[in-house]
Amino acid sequence: MINNAAIFPGQGNLSLEKFRKLIGENLEAQRILNKAMNTIGKKSEDFFQGDVQNSTYNSQILTFLSSYIFFKIFKRDVQDKFYMYAGHSLGEITALVCADVVTFDEGLLYVNERAKAMEECTTDKLGGMTAVFHNDLNLLEKLSKQFEVGISNYNSKKQIVFSGNLENLNKLEFELQEKSIPFKRLKVAGAFHSNLMKKASESLGKIRLNYNSDNIDRVFSSALGRFYNKEDNLTRILSEQIVMPVQWNVVINQMKENNITNIIEFGTQPVLKKFFNSSYPSVFDIVSSCDEDYENIYIKNSSNFYLKFLKKIISIAVCSKNNSDDLKGFEEYRNIYQNLLQKCDDFISNDSIVDVSTCQLFYDTLFSKLLLLKSVPESEIIGRKNELKENFHIGGLKWEF
Repeated sequence: MINNAAIFPGQGNLSLEKFRKLIGENLEAQRILNKAMNTIGKKSEDFFQGDVQNSTYNSQILTFLSSYIFFKIFKRDVQDKFYMYAGHSLGEITALVCADVVTFDEGLLYVNERAKAMEECTTDKLGGMTAVFHNDLNLLEKLSKQFEVGISNYNSKKQIVFSGNLENLNKLEFELQEKSIPFKRLKVAGAFHSNLMKKASESLGKIRLNYNSDNIDRVFSSALGRFYNKEDNLTRILSEQIVMPVQWNVVINQMKENNITNIIEFGTQPVLKKFFNSSYPSVFDIVSSCDEDYENIYIKNSSNFYLKFLKKIISIAVCSKNNSDDLKGFEEYRNIYQNLLQKCDDFISNDSIVDVSTCQLFYDTLFSKLLLLKSVPESEIIGRKNELKENFHIGGLKWEF
């Protein structure tokens, strides 16, 4: 894939009805759920009773499993690769699992311990979270200090979340009401991503997480606000993550700046999709796994981007100066070029799906034949390759440059 990303939601965004439907209609989903229950020593029926949002433990386990199952079914049906992975809070662990940095069993066992530790921090019922819908970040950060509540989530340009002691949150909400700033008290059990989770963080810091760092640089950390690298201590980062703010606005900006616009949110509700569209309307082609026919929509979005790539290849072939006076070479160039142009025109006129193998064919033909037949200087060829790498992320395909 050239410009795509897989994103995964955190807890509090689970539709139990849609998850039940997924399990009921899909044998692969049932298999994964049964395996998960055996791994953590639980019964699945225990997770589907009552309001799941009232249980931090149940919510985290089911959110992790639903996202993972949606991802595995997509990979089975579409067999595509992703350039970038990112997750919101709990979703960061799901992202690491789906990127093959952490195994499913290892990830599930870690989420199991994480959920239990965080739930223990909520038993006193003294913490909460409030979402605020306002774009003056300087003002909101001043209010955070004034009322001694932390900012736990930078979700978008227009939404942040405060997290902290209930008494302080009540005072903050009174001030927000006085300033006519919209807000909403979230239906959560505790003050996540705040110092009230310190005990859970310390507990998780004692768990040694086994992982493979080969693909870790494909995962963008919403806790660190950057891509992971092989030198990062994943055990330490994930244990500290639950007391650190989620920098989802940085994730959105990173994707926009790097022209990564074709995105799938793997979850039962399109929550992260709303953050993207709220920050930058009409920039992203983002679908959710809970949407009707989302796989075909995603494939079409990919095809449209691939078509832009083919057109760029044609443009480079035409615009590169011909430094050769070899007539035979010119005839060969013209035949090859006309063949590519015809293929491109056929995709447009027939509204056909362009796949990644066609992109690689055009790329290889341009650099192994067309530019050589025009005797284009090596320095210009390198420049063209770097231009494509930057704008179309072909490095994510492991193509040779």
